[in-house]
Order: sequence, then structure tokens, then C-alpha cells
Amino acid sequence: MIANLDGLRKEFVVYRTEELPRLVHAFKAALAVIISMLICMRLELRAPGTAMVSAVIVMLQQQSGMVIARAFYRGIGFICGSLAGLTLTSLFAQQPLFFLAGLALWVGFCVAGSSYYKNYQSYGFVLSGYVACITTLSDWHDPYDVSINVTQILTEVVIGVGTGSLVSALIFPQKVVPSLMKWRDAALSSLLSALRTAAQGKPMSETMEGFVALVKESESFEGLRTAAVFEEPDMRLHNEALLRVDQAFLNAIASIYAVYRAKRLSMEVEFKGSDKTAQIFDKLVTVVDAAQADNLRTVDRLDHLHNVLRAMEDALPRDVAREVSEEEELRTMEMGGAEVYLAVSSLREFCGACTVMLDPPKIQFMRSIVHSIAFMRNIPIRSSGMTAIASGLRATLTVWAVGAAWILSGWTDGYSAVVSAGITAGFFSLSPTPVPASWQLFAGCLVGCMVGFFVNFGLMPNIGDVTLLSLCFGMVIFFGSYANTFPRFASFGAGFNIYFCYVLTPTNLAVYDPPSFLDRGFALLVGIGVGAMAFSLVAPREGERLTNRYAERIRGLVQDAATGQVDPEDAEEIETSMRDLVVRMVTVPQVSPAYREEATKWAFGQLWIINTLLQMRSLGARDTHALPLAWNEAQRAWLQTIDEVAQRKDSVSIKEALAATERGLSILTAHVGNASSSNRCSIFKVCARLYSTRAALTDELNTASRSAEMVS
Repeated sequence: MIANLDGLRKEFVVYRTEELPRLVHAFKAALAVIISMLICMRLELRAPGTAMVSAVIVMLQQQSGMVIARAFYRGIGFICGSLAGLTLTSLFAQQPLFFLAGLALWVGFCVAGSSYYKNYQSYGFVLSGYVACITTLSDWHDPYDVSINVTQILTEVVIGVGTGSLVSALIFPQKVVPSLMKWRDAALSSLLSALRTAAQGKPMSETMEGFVALVKESESFEGLRTAAVFEEPDMRLHNEALLRVDQAFLNAIASIYAVYRAKRLSMEVEFKGSDKTAQIFDKLVTVVDAAQADNLRTVDRLDHLHNVLRAMEDALPRDVAREVSEEEELRTMEMGGAEVYLAVSSLREFCGACTVMLDPPKIQFMRSIVHSIAFMRNIPIRSSGMTAIASGLRATLTVWAVGAAWILSGWTDGYSAVVSAGITAGFFSLSPTPVPASWQLFAGCLVGCMVGFFVNFGLMPNIGDVTLLSLCFGMVIFFGSYANTFPRFASFGAGFNIYFCYVLTPTNLAVYDPPSFLDRGFALLVGIGVGAMAFSLVAPREGERLTNRYAERIRGLVQDAATGQVDPEDAEEIETSMRDLVVRMVTVPQVSPAYREEATKWAFGQLWIINTLLQMRSLGARDTHALPLAWNEAQRAWLQTIDEVAQRKDSVSIKEALAATERGLSILTAHVGNASSSNRCSIFKVCARLYSTRAALTDELNTASRSAEMVS
């Protein structure tokens, strides 16, 4: 009986933490859509579907801060798109081909911008593109009607955006700050699990999947951090603290990957001191097991883990020094000890950064919201220029092809296909894998049109009360919003809700016209289908070609980290850009499993290189007084050779980097005997990263031929 009750309790906890938030969000999304519809119908606006679509889009995120941020940028995008549409209409009111060419170029420009910029900036670009379509296409030949249409749509968009924001913020609000706390707990648990797996030397595929999941968690933290500015005033004052958490998390990922590499290397070769090396890894596993069994959600337990890691960090240099001599056979032990030391140090720094999130200072917020938007991102995050141009080209061709077919055929509802093409191209540009997302969106639109047809012509003629109508619509929106909470079906759920509302567009005076409804639904499907084909056939983003393009950008970041002028903001930009590139590189479709495994391994190796380069330069600048003068020249040579490894990655460059690493170690170890205790600690931190470098280069030398083929 007790066991059954305990099982029910655990199931309830899982339901409360995972399933209940999904259901609450789906209910709120349905409520926001229904309220916006009722307001538009009460005001007798001509297209309540626009307000419903606006509410659906802003409610795609569960956290209130993200919803408000989406609403904010939707407003900016709508203003820019409306002005662009009015300008095109005033210039080419009676010249359809020139009008469509200008509209296609504008949509292409906006899609390129959304692909180039990251985060909510990209969302503003997407809105600017397709708003120009929805405000002008139905009445482009009559400038006076276009002005009225813009006014009507502006009113509908404001109603939808405002309703979604208010419902999200006032009814069962899901705040960003608790989500940050939940992310911290999940991230710490994931780091401990990954560190345990790495220290045990698990198989490559299992370990790499864990590393990819860790990098994606870092990317999700970026979204939560930037949304906090719209929700919690106190969190706007914690920009530096939150950036420190993100940076410490990335450092921990790179260090854990190095532990995995060192453990695998120690298992593959026989060497003197292998038992002692295994004991170091086993001690790390013991510490991690104890931490995983503990409750790390309180300040006291987090501080306890921080102290345990600090004690291990202080003891490791002494333990390794007692066992290691100048013998060549004990170098692998040096490498293993250094990797464990760096992993423990980075995990301790992450625990220290997390304590700031647990107990934020109570400071009165005195800045305006406009000034505080700088909190979101002081450094612009950008993607590849070539990728952005390719996305813009696809969008331009899509809108132009669909628009030309509309004009030449005289298709009555052809403008709906152009609108659908503009919306589709914009949202596809936000996805790293647009082709799978496009077919999910197509399926969502198809199912939405089918359900809309049944509701419009099967149920609505028999419904004489607005309450039943709202309940019917709400149940349908609830289904799509619930599906959207699952990442695997997010595109399907979003497409279902958006196109269900867009094709249905309930009005006070309903017209029973099935052919017109089917024509409009077919037009929407045509727009999505052409967009999907454009993203599949025009300069395809997937495959080995795209992977190699990302590899080139990563090598450029390595060069910046090695030889460029790097301040703390530059270091953050490099690390964040590297994280985004790793996520994109390891998720490209249409490649073989073996190729993906090699690409993933190479990408995480480069992440480690960038992390090590930035840390070495930071230590060299901060602890100049503790390091010998000869180290300055040795460091420059070492940085140059590591950059050469990243650029060429052949046996010659790897051997040169190994030689430079050995020279640096010789200079530093010769200086240790004459240094004070504090200076000795600084020297060991630099030596630990050189030992880690030696382990990485040794591993790269063994696999240079296979890796060179992947990045050629």
C-alpha cells in the first residue's frame, strides 16, 4: 500500500512539473484567442481572424516575459511592414508586376535579416516582411482601400497582441524567473550526469548526444535571460551575473568534454601510473555520485557542493605532484589530473554563479524600459552572411513566383497564397532545419483547413449562441496549443492554429460559401508548398556543404580567439557564437550517421580550443606578475600554433603545436621552484591548460587523417 502511494506521489510530481504547465498554457492560449475574437466581433471589425492569429503567435511561448517580448517586437515589425506596404502601394498602385517585385524584394530583405540576426531581433524582421503582405495584397490596386485596410488590421493586431499579453501576464502567469531557477537545477543535474559519464569513459555516441543536449540547454538559457527584461524589473539589474552563469556553463561543457577525451586516451594505452590515474577519475565519480544523491535546490546544499569541489580543486595539484616525476611514462597521468582539475574548477565556478540566481539583491529599479532593453544583448549575435543571403533569395523567389501565378491566372484568392508564402518564408528562416519544419507546417495547415471546414459548415449553422461558438473554437485552439508545447510537434501545432484562425475568420454576418473557403484553403497550402520547395531546392541549407560552411566560420572564431584583440565582451561574443554554430552544425539533416559523428566530435574539439585559448589569454593578462618573462614569447608562439591546428589540422601543424606546448611547460615548470605559494598556484592553472592541450593534441595526432577529410 505504501509503495503504491509512493508511486502515485511520484507520478503526481511528474504531472505537476511537466504536464500541468502544458495544459495551463494551452488553456490560456485558447482563452486569449477567444477573447480577441469576441472583442473584434463586438467592434464589428471585418477580419477577426487577424487578431486571432496575432494572439496565437504571441502565445507560442509559455513564459509571460517571452510573450510580452514577442508582443513588443510584433508591434515594431507591424509598423515597419505597414510603412513598407503603403510605400509600395503609393509607387506601384496600377503596376502589378513592379508592385510584386518590390514586395518580393522587401520580404527577401526581411527574411535575410531574420536569418542573420538572432533572438527577438529576428522576429521583428519576420513580422516586417509578412505584414507588408497582409496589409496591402487584398486592396493593393486601390490606395484608399489600402489605408483603411492598414487601419483595420492595426486595430486587430493590437487587440490580439494586447489580449495575449494580458492573459499571459494575469491568468496563471508562468514567470521567467522560476523558469531560470528550473533551468539552473536541470543544468546542474545535466552537468553532473555528463561529468560522471565522461569520467567513466562511456561510448562515443552516447557521450556526444549528451554534449549536444548540454549546448542546447545553454541556448535555451539565452532565451530565458533575454525575456526577463520584459517581466521582472530586478532581473534587469543582473545582466553581468546571468552572463557569468552562461559563460561558466559553457566552460564546464568544454572541460567535461576534455575529461572524456583524457579518460578515453588513458584507457587506450598502457602506461606507468595507470592505476593512480584511474583513482583520480574514480574519485571524481565518487564526488559526482554524492552530489547527485543530494538536494541541490537550496542555498546550503549548493554551497556544500561548492566547498567539496573547492577542496578537491586544492588537493589535486598536490596529489598529482606527489606521483609525477620527469619520466615520460607519467605524462598521461599529468594529462588526466589536469583535465579533472579543470573540470572540477569549472563546475565549482558554475555553482558559484548559480548562487547569485538563488538570492538576487533587492535593488529598487530606477531605469526606464527603453534603457533596460540594452540588457537583452549588449553584443549582437549574428549568423552567416551567406546563409542570410540564401534565405533572402529563397523568400524573394517564393513570393515572386506565387505572386506572378496569381496575377497571370486572375485567381480570386491568389493573394492568400502570396500571404502564406510570405509568412512561411519568414518562419522557415528562423529554423536551423527548415525543410522538416516546412512539411510539419504544411501538415498543420492541411489539418487546420479540414477542421475549419467542418467547424464552419458543419457546426456553425447549428450554433445559435456565442457561448457555444466560443467553446467550440476554444477546444480546437486548445489542441493546437497543446501540441505546440512539444518541441517535436511545435511546427505542426503552430501551423494548425495559425491557419485554422486565418482560413476561418469568423464574422458577425457569416456567409455560407464552401467553394470560397476551399479556394482560400488551397491558396494557403500552395503558398506553403512553394515555400517548402524553395527552401529544399534553392541553395539548400542541409548536408555536407552547410557543415563545411559552419566549419569555416568556426575556424574564423578560433583565429579571433588566438590572435585578435579580445576584451571580456569579445570573449562572450566568441563563446556565444561558437555555441550557436555547434548547435547548427550537429543538427543539419541529410548527412550520414558516421559523418555527423565526426562533425560533432570536431565541433566540440573546436569548442574546447576556443575555451582554452580565451582562458589562457585571460590568465596571462591577469597573472602577469606570477609568470616568468620568457612565457610571454612562448605564449604568443603557442597561440599561433594552436590557431594553425584549427585552420589546417594536419600532422605537421599538430606536431608544431605539441612542440610549442612542451616549450611552454618547460619554461613554467622550471620557474615553479622559485615562486611563492600564490604565484605557484597561478603557474599551475596555466600548466593545467597546457597539459590539457597536450592531451588534445595527442588525440588529434592519432586521428588527423580522418579529421582532415571531414573539414577539407
